Amino acid sequence: DNTRRIFQQFLSQKLKQYDGSRPRLQTLKKRRAAFLTSDGPTRVATFLLDEGESIEVVWDMLRLPEHARGYPYVAELASAYTRNAMRAPSYRDYIRPILRFLSEHGRKSTYKRCLSSMVLRLDQDEPVEERENVVQIAFQKIGDPAHTPEWQPWTGATENERDNLDSARQTLNNWIAQRFITAFFDKVAMDEDRRAFWLQYAPHVTRFKVFGDRNTRHKLRRDDRIRQYVDQRFSSIGGSKSVLLMQIKDRVIVEFGKTGGACYIHRKGAPSCPSFDQRYSHIRQLRIGTDFPLLMRYSGRTYRDVKEQGRFLHKHDWERRLHWWMRKKLGIET
Repeated sequence: DNTRRIFQQFLSQKLKQYDGSRPRLQTLKKRRAAFLTSDGPTRVATFLLDEGESIEVVWDMLRLPEHARGYPYVAELASAYTRNAMRAPSYRDYIRPILRFLSEHGRKSTYKRCLSSMVLRLDQDEPVEERENVVQIAFQKIGDPAHTPEWQPWTGATENERDNLDSARQTLNNWIAQRFITAFFDKVAMDEDRRAFWLQYAPHVTRFKVFGDRNTRHKLRRDDRIRQYVDQRFSSIGGSKSVLLMQIKDRVIVEFGKTGGACYIHRKGAPSCPSFDQRYSHIRQLRIGTDFPLLMRYSGRTYRDVKEQGRFLHKHDWERRLHWWMRKKLGIET
């Protein structure tokens, strides 16, 4: 790296003087600014976007040999192209060509760089078809966003790139959480009120999992929105019942599929708090019953004996009371 600039200048001068007929050297001479300047990849990306060209044309344009497709140069080019393409009004038109380009490049670190830009841009709009493509590729090439180790920053990532990658990981997880919340309360619990309530908090869900029997798994797999993610977010349990486990900030929330049952809110790390990673043999292991104190008591709009964790009953006007607790204890406004 210390001599790169000197070497680039030397090569640039030699190419400028070259008057031979070898095709690869002619390409290098014509495109030497693309290869022999520090911002070469960015220049190429800008040129392609200004011309309205797909990133895929770069293989022919630069005449890169097959073995060069995985090089760091290509990673820089893909990153610069994606970053700028996602700022364009027609950004969605660029997503599929970029994904095809990345499949030929094949580097996991480059997928992280490019997909993070795509995810954050797609999150600014209503769900579109391209969002599903990005979700599928992210799961395949990087991993489940719930598994933080698979989403560690690449070597040399800047602080801004690290922040963007983590934001993209959380955004992906939230997209999947919204689908699971909808499917769980539509197909399993069949409770429209609880579905509407928890969807408001889906952007704050950092982890979730469904525990249930074979019938529950079958119902979820019939939902096209989550079919391919069910096995990663589902754990079998006995008792012919189902549970949706969600983490919001430092609280783990247990919602049972059965309508009319209590909701349990645990402080993460407390002795009673269930684990996302533990295998439970029966539903009763997640149900504490009256041994768990009430989350709050109330009289009209007056609340008393408000706890940090506890059992909450879905009784008349329960949404207002639970909204109040979420705002009071977790600082979340909806």
